[in-house]
Amino acid sequence: QGVTEVVRGDDLLRSTARQVLLYRLLDLDPPPAHLHLPLVLGADGRRLAKRHGDTRLTEYRRAGINPARILGLIAKWSGVCEQPIVMQASEFADRFSLDRLPAGPVTFTAEDQRWLLGR
Repeated sequence: QGVTEVVRGDDLLRSTARQVLLYRLLDLDPPPAHLHLPLVLGADGRRLAKRHGDTRLTEYRRAGINPARILGLIAKWSGVCEQPIVMQASEFADRFSLDRLPAGPVTFTAEDQRWLLGR
């Protein structure tokens, strides 16, 4: 289908070699390039999920949270800035670098939640 790049969570890293092998066995070379991003965990160290509360973007949108606040938190998690700041997408794109992504997972803390809610 012409897929050249796959971006997904690092929890799927272990399956990548099998998938690349399947591409080759099915004569679908070249396989797409894979990039694995750090997972976002809850304060309990487990993958962020409903058990941590409703952290879906749609819920933040419904609550009237400025998307630039959400992007600012993602910027912090991505190594773009030390602390979350209100950030527009164009600024994030200008400052983002794959080299700054953390090697391990990031944690969505109560402090992050308070910042998103402006408290």
